Amino acid sequence: MRRAFLFLALVIAVAASLFGTGNPTATAAERLHVDVRFDHVDSGIEARLVEAGFEIQLAVPEFGRWQGWQPRDRLDELRAVTGVISVSTPLYAKLSAGDVLTEGDELLNAASARNRFDVDGSGVRVAVISDGIIGLDAAIQADEAPRLHEAKPFGDGRIDRGEEGTAMIEIVHDLAPGAEISFGAVYTDLDHIAAVNYFAQRVDIIVDDVSFAYPANQRSDVSINTTSAVRHPDWPIRLYVTAAGNWAESHWSGTWQAGPDGTQVGLSSPGAVHQFNLAGDAGLFFGAGNGFNVEQDDEIRLALFWDDPWGRSTNDYNLYLVSGVGEVLASSVITQGVGVGQDQPREHLTYTHTGEATVLFAVIQNHNNDASPVNFDLFVFQTGRRQLRLSHQSPEGSLLAQSDAADALTVGAVNAGRQVVAEYSSRGPTVNGIAKPEISAVDRVSVSPSTIFGPHFSGSSAAAPHVAGVAALLLEAHSALLAADGGSPLLERRLIRDILTDTAQDILPIGPDPSTGAGLVDANAALEYSNSRIAVIESIADSGHGTFRAAIESGASILLFANQSDQRTIVLDSELPRLPPGLTVDGAGWILDASQVEVGLQLGDSTELWGLSVVGAREAGIVVAGSGSRLVNITVDGNETGIRVDGADVRIERSTVIRGVAAGIEISPGASASVSGSEIESNQGPGVRILAGAGNVSIGPDTELPILSQASEQPPPIAELKSAALRPRSGLSHSVSGSVSIDGLPAMPGNRVDVYLDRRLAASVRVDHRASFRATVTGPGGELRFAVDGVPLNQRVAFEAGASTTLTLRAVSRHRLIAADRQGEHIDGANLIHNNLVGIETPAAEGDVHGQRFIWGNVMYRNRINLASPLTAPTIEHAGWTASGLVLSGRADGAAIVHLYAGTDGRRRYAASIPVIEGQFKFEHLDVDRVASEFSAIAFTTESRASPESDVHHVPEAGSIVSVTPDVGYIDGGETIEICGTGIASNASAPRVWFGNAPARVLFWSTECVSVQTPRSQAGTADIALLVNGSRPVVAIDGFEYRAIRAVSLKPGRNFVTWTGSDTRVTTAFSSLAGATFRAYAWDAERQQWQIFSTDLPASLNTLRTLKHDQALWILLEGEEIDWLQPAPE
Repeated sequence: MRRAFLFLALVIAVAASLFGTGNPTATAAERLHVDVRFDHVDSGIEARLVEAGFEIQLAVPEFGRWQGWQPRDRLDELRAVTGVISVSTPLYAKLSAGDVLTEGDELLNAASARNRFDVDGSGVRVAVISDGIIGLDAAIQADEAPRLHEAKPFGDGRIDRGEEGTAMIEIVHDLAPGAEISFGAVYTDLDHIAAVNYFAQRVDIIVDDVSFAYPANQRSDVSINTTSAVRHPDWPIRLYVTAAGNWAESHWSGTWQAGPDGTQVGLSSPGAVHQFNLAGDAGLFFGAGNGFNVEQDDEIRLALFWDDPWGRSTNDYNLYLVSGVGEVLASSVITQGVGVGQDQPREHLTYTHTGEATVLFAVIQNHNNDASPVNFDLFVFQTGRRQLRLSHQSPEGSLLAQSDAADALTVGAVNAGRQVVAEYSSRGPTVNGIAKPEISAVDRVSVSPSTIFGPHFSGSSAAAPHVAGVAALLLEAHSALLAADGGSPLLERRLIRDILTDTAQDILPIGPDPSTGAGLVDANAALEYSNSRIAVIESIADSGHGTFRAAIESGASILLFANQSDQRTIVLDSELPRLPPGLTVDGAGWILDASQVEVGLQLGDSTELWGLSVVGAREAGIVVAGSGSRLVNITVDGNETGIRVDGADVRIERSTVIRGVAAGIEISPGASASVSGSEIESNQGPGVRILAGAGNVSIGPDTELPILSQASEQPPPIAELKSAALRPRSGLSHSVSGSVSIDGLPAMPGNRVDVYLDRRLAASVRVDHRASFRATVTGPGGELRFAVDGVPLNQRVAFEAGASTTLTLRAVSRHRLIAADRQGEHIDGANLIHNNLVGIETPAAEGDVHGQRFIWGNVMYRNRINLASPLTAPTIEHAGWTASGLVLSGRADGAAIVHLYAGTDGRRRYAASIPVIEGQFKFEHLDVDRVASEFSAIAFTTESRASPESDVHHVPEAGSIVSVTPDVGYIDGGETIEICGTGIASNASAPRVWFGNAPARVLFWSTECVSVQTPRSQAGTADIALLVNGSRPVVAIDGFEYRAIRAVSLKPGRNFVTWTGSDTRVTTAFSSLAGATFRAYAWDAERQQWQIFSTDLPASLNTLRTLKHDQALWILLEGEEIDWLQPAPE
């Protein structure tokens, strides 16, 4: 039986496209299809791209990437655009893979489910993302496929590029003939991102068979994007289904094992090659290669990854394709750790085999024996429909990116009727250890002959649409799970995945496994289970059919509130029964009016409550009596006590607790709880009261506590010096010298400058008393890189024998680099504790009987933390500033760690944590908000027992900024700005000045004004901060605006100005002055006469036709002041 393996891995259609670092692909018109990556995103990027000749096809600014077309002869111009870090071929995809009905309709019990439960997927919207829909018209004519709601290409995708989408649509239609189906055609990873984001806002289910040749570590752009789409709180998507892939026989993984030297197996460079077969009795030269069979005209792609940090690899391995007689046919020899785009742990190559059928070998070399042992993943692909199989295989871990996306349901393939996983179906887990696939479905199923995939469609591309079809039946049966019916999206998406996996038919091996997940999807079981477990609340009455009370008593385990009416408030006449153990309630948008009862709602063990509001209860809005319960997005408003926790291990997340009379949250003796991401506000009593005898309590993010680390604990930024680097070099030298600054200040004598040549340490010198350095590096080599006191810099210099280079090294201190301060409003998961009588309170207890009190990361607004504790409150003794940040110190006797809170106007947020040494703590080089004027601290013991909060330490303002002239400039910086005010400088020394986080150069100063040169920045507003003699910084919030264009202010009358753009026709240059009346004069030195352009003269009399770069002009303006917009200075 033929296998139609074109799994939409869109793995690699062109050689270098596999990872987007090769040469761009050219068209007949000599345009290149390219993927442009930027190191940062600003508002002027697209204008700069267009100016360089780039035709934008897709923009994904959240990943700093643009896809489009570039003339070949202007490629260097594109690479020179400000901010561009790489221009490469897009990562293309390759595809895996009617009287015809898929056998899956019977084998997965979809036909039975349609008949038993009277469903066909009506009202459910499904989008299929694949290569194309060639043959769809024929399938529609044969009644094998429906007419699509929408068919849309994305980016470089084309509806007529492939046929696999048609086969997938047929399968979805077979199982759910009433579903509305749309299609998206994709070809590159950016196409896929655009398609996912488009359909996730319009449909209920997306199914794709797309993978990309990135490691399955859930960190690729496509995987991150899919996860973000599925987790979006406002988008209707309820399920994302993706194929696992067909790479089990095309994948090998293992740890480096040194074999013979490369020169013994046909390589020209020295260095051991990997020994695939340790027995030494098989493969190329005793196991030194991994072989696979090829046929004439096979297009082969090899991809190698290893487990260095992505973007920080310094282990240099090379990949070769070698014939059986030792001839190197193709190679990938990127030197990791040298140059932009060459720090990723990967090698990739392409080769077209033109000879007879034979065996070829993948060879991995440790270049110059300089790399440390690593763990590898090797994949081999073939662009046609035939699968290549490695002689040394590792089915486990054979997933690729997109199949690894968190919250997507990844589907493995089981051959129809065999009840065992297909030998080619990719297995988990992911590189980072996540269990995938989660479920399986059948392949080798019948589809119509309208495509090349008929009569039998194989691979996980065929399995995935079966799951989408079953899910469509489930969603029609329970429309309360759809976005149109409201509810809590994150919970409903999880419930759908859980129903499908919990009811799957387990197949060998027994239990969940990395081959088939939970087993084969079962439509009958899923609908039967959901019908018996789901109850829907539709009535606002207190009791009777369709009410909340009746649903609680029904024995159902999932309660969903319908949102088809504007009436969603239930007035309780009497208390409800306690929610039984294991119950999940989705009450988003509904309100329980508990004003006539003592307790609004009582929760038992392992109960989940989402989205419900409880108001007005006389004793407590919610009482959590059981253990292991979870409250998410709950609102309790105006109750005597908002939430009372009596059980253990209770989690309260992203909830709103307001206007409680006695307390917002009360944690009883013997209870334990965590509170994160919640707003606790305007309670007449404490926001959180922890009673004596309560167990462990955590109030704050559930992430790991960040602690300032010492530099010695950080991983080395560049590879450690290897013995091979100590060998004498030969060749002429390159001298480098210049000045060094750290955190904007001149480096101190003794600071170390390390110079690396092609990743090897070539020189290490000390900074002298003039903050200068000088080093000589002997070649040969390609590139020089630098580090200051172990912190790597972005600056690079091409090695040139006999050259001498002068440069300025601008570094940040190690402490500043790793400070634990979090910028922005607050840490994810922090609670906002605002305007309560007391923020957090623990009354005094007899003896030390309570559990841990772990309170950190929160935002305290007009609230304090009053904790009764045997540990005394810490004392802040000193707070001041240096050029590299805040310095704050104090005492915390008996404590192991101190948390610092910083802010202003009564609003303090968590800033950092640091260990206590012999009762003393000291924060240095801490990058807190420069407007912070209030500081407090909480100390903790090693057992996480908390102290009371320290007194608030107030730092008076040093001065004020009155004016900034001008207050607008260009992103390239270099402009002179005057800052005036009070207390902004002293007679003795100049202030330190920052625009945002970038230091500015001070030109001159007085006690009233400071003149500075602006640093480079991104477009937008920036704070201006001045530091004077260690006092609190003087800050002007949003004091300066950076623009990607130059705005020249023209005043009525004469203006002497300069045109900063490139040579431009006057009509274009003056386009921003449309409607103004003016005359422009430019002196023609060659002709010794004035040229003129006037808006009130006939065009034939205007002699000024073109503005030259840096041309001086006199402009006579009539009327009101106006801004003339120019390109930023070059």
